[in-house]
Amino acid sequence: MIVDDPTGTPLNVRDSPNGSINRTLNNGTVIWTNITRSNKEFGYDSQWVYVGNMYCDFTCFINRGVVYAPYLIPANP
Repeated sequence: MIVDDPTGTPLNVRDSPNGSINRTLNNGTVIWTNITRSNKEFGYDSQWVYVGNMYCDFTCFINRGVVYAPYLIPANP
């Protein structure tokens, strides 16, 4: 997935939906998500997606968190 936040600010990575902000990611950052775990923890209709133990653009490391899924686009549309 690729960060595509239309608000003009970096995308917040939170500890839970609407929770505390752990870090931010700039538009264009490539990230990996865990859709299966997201669906299990937040429900299939949730707009939040789990990101955990993943590298983004090989420059940053996120231990765990969730991001707002509508602000992501597929890396290979």
